[in-house]
Amino acid sequence: MQDCVGKFVEFNIDFAGAESLAVGAAVSKDVSFNGDVWRVHLYPRGAPGDAGAGEWLSVHLVNTSTARSCRVLFEAVVLGQAQGDAEAAPPTVHRRFQCIVDYPTKELVRQPLTKIIRTSELAAHCVVYGYVTVMCGIVLLRHSPIPVPPSSFVNDVRGLEVRNRYGEPDVSFVVDGRSVDVNRSVLEARSPVFKKELELAAQAASAEAKPDGPKEETGVPMIVDDDEAGTKNLTRRKITMDAPKKDLDLAADSANADRKDPEAKPESQEEETGMPVTVANGEEARTKHTTRPKKKITMDAPSDLKAWTFFALLLYIYCDRIPKDNECVGAPVTTERLRELLVAADRYRMRRLKLMCAKRLWEDVSAETVSTTLHYADKYNCRELRDACMNFITAENQKNPYSLMGMEEFCWLMKESPAIFNELNERFTTRHL
Repeated sequence: MQDCVGKFVEFNIDFAGAESLAVGAAVSKDVSFNGDVWRVHLYPRGAPGDAGAGEWLSVHLVNTSTARSCRVLFEAVVLGQAQGDAEAAPPTVHRRFQCIVDYPTKELVRQPLTKIIRTSELAAHCVVYGYVTVMCGIVLLRHSPIPVPPSSFVNDVRGLEVRNRYGEPDVSFVVDGRSVDVNRSVLEARSPVFKKELELAAQAASAEAKPDGPKEETGVPMIVDDDEAGTKNLTRRKITMDAPKKDLDLAADSANADRKDPEAKPESQEEETGMPVTVANGEEARTKHTTRPKKKITMDAPSDLKAWTFFALLLYIYCDRIPKDNECVGAPVTTERLRELLVAADRYRMRRLKLMCAKRLWEDVSAETVSTTLHYADKYNCRELRDACMNFITAENQKNPYSLMGMEEFCWLMKESPAIFNELNERFTTRHL
């Protein structure tokens, strides 16, 4: 469904014949567009139950297919006679009435516009060559049953101290053989799943980078000794770790009592591992912590995500929107790609992105696409899109019972999602009882 789409229908009423019509006599026309069918009833002398029936012209709008929820602008215009010199294109006075209504509604079957103009006034103001012209317009306004929550982008990335905006990239994804640099802090702020995956990747990278050397048992400090040649060695001396700190310091001093030069100043000991190292000089034992600089994490993009989907995911993470036209890898935004992006949004727990995809899928829904879209909505936990698709199929079936049953897409849905088929079958049965 576009932001705004509509149609006009024109009625030309023989005024002489209209005066002789009974109350409730109508001229009707159907209007079909955007997958919906509308019927406009024009009552020259009003409809039974209308205010002013018998004396006023009225127009009723009926939606004959509740295929989708929509907001409708309904307008009726009775064209007036030209005033003054017709060749000079003088202004005319029209009777214009309009209303806005949401469909479908349980209480409202039709939308009436009553008391538009008195039948007795038509001859004086609206009859041209014996006919009265009434224009009725139906416009579907931007409306969707799938609400998208407000953006949380600002709160997600607030407080990030970064170069330019996000700082130096510290994560590199390999996508289709090319390297894509991103910022770990941004990904973690936008998706809890990315946060967990990147933490695991960082732990794995740290474990691989750990050098071979003296193995340290947990809680056992390494004592730095100098041998007779002056070469610094790392040796393990067993120290009772459950002793008070004062006793621990004395034990460390005793373990180093045989040093060659007890007055020698301790030299700095650099450890690539970043593990605590106890440096003793015969008088004191102290623990030194060193930190290894962070290294860029390199990892492959998930193999089940296509390049377009992955770049669309990054576009939402950094720009808080979904792709337009051929913005991602030069490929257009299609229904199939939106479904794949919905799957990725569910995987990375990005609910707003999922609803944005769902809304776009709903706007493009049709009898040919609804079955597959319903399957994705059900499988990947998008209740809003699932309900909308179920209502669409039910309404289509109401217009033409079991019209979808023979379609290849619907047969595929029966096979892939038997539970959905059973639920639809119950709806069909209930409606036809």
